Amino acid sequence: MRTKSRRLSVDKLFVLGAGASFSATRPNARYTSEFPPYKQTPLDRHFTRVLSKLVSKQSIWVNESVKVINKSWRDHIDFSSLGLEEAILTQAANMEFTSAIRPRRRRNSIKFDEYMNHLVHIAAFYLRRARQGTEGIYDKFVEEYFENDRTSNRIITFNYDDVLDKVLAENFSLKDIYFSELKPSQNGEVEPEGSDFPILLKLHGSVNWNCSSDDFSKIITQDWDGQDPYFIENIWFRKTGCPKPNDGVSPCIIPPIEAKPITSISLFRFLWARACEYLHECRKLYVCGYSLPPTDALAASLFKEFNNRSLETVTVIDPDPLVMTKWRMLLSRKNVSNVQWTYFADFAEFVNSVQ
Repeated sequence: MRTKSRRLSVDKLFVLGAGASFSATRPNARYTSEFPPYKQTPLDRHFTRVLSKLVSKQSIWVNESVKVINKSWRDHIDFSSLGLEEAILTQAANMEFTSAIRPRRRRNSIKFDEYMNHLVHIAAFYLRRARQGTEGIYDKFVEEYFENDRTSNRIITFNYDDVLDKVLAENFSLKDIYFSELKPSQNGEVEPEGSDFPILLKLHGSVNWNCSSDDFSKIITQDWDGQDPYFIENIWFRKTGCPKPNDGVSPCIIPPIEAKPITSISLFRFLWARACEYLHECRKLYVCGYSLPPTDALAASLFKEFNNRSLETVTVIDPDPLVMTKWRMLLSRKNVSNVQWTYFADFAEFVNSVQ
């Protein structure tokens, strides 16, 4: 992380979790079902169920990948009964155990990185269908806080979907939204310049970023401990659709594996470092639909480590009011100012309150 003089002075910093997209893509204000319909992004607890039952008439590869995910599942507890993060950690542990203790069984078994490659492909396929609901919550959000490139507001997100990204793209260039080394297409060239302070820090990657499947495999499996950070030379933007598993191209996202490569992959090291800087410098912090899940220890460390004596307010937005208690306990420490706390139960409710 850089010295204070080289950081951006952030006014409002929004931390967006799955609850924000879940709210913004809700079909309409009257929709009350807890389970997401077509075109609404899922919460973690929904994700395994929607993926395990995903069917496509046009993209046959989707059905084949779903079969691989279901058939290769290694646990007595049903895949669709677990949240996505818990399911991936369970599968990783079970496959590692089998590989070490029962090596004969692994000969005809799929490897973990192959399993994850199928999983992220169908996840990207599912999420790229997501759309804003009729309330236009992300439209209102961007209009209020990100109207032009003079804004000092920023976003940290743990979401893979690109629903918000599409709205931001109406006001900002891709290299200013994401990072300057993102290519506009697979065969395109990196465009000059670009902001050193991205508007949207996607800490787990994005469904509209692509990389080679070889690079994705290294993200999942390679141990770069003690080595220089690995540089993924070619990451490009895909405006629509998603690749097939046998194309040699994968969505450039980090699924919830136990050891996320924030220090071993240079891109994600940059994104997490900027996130830490933004937390150090922001004046107002908004935590929207992110509940500090226990499976995400690295994110917890991110929020434990920052110092900010200029922080004035923290707004927590989550259906569970106990989440605010969790955040208050985390941020009630000597290197963070005494702040004013505000609570909203829903991201749409929050956005509509400032219109």
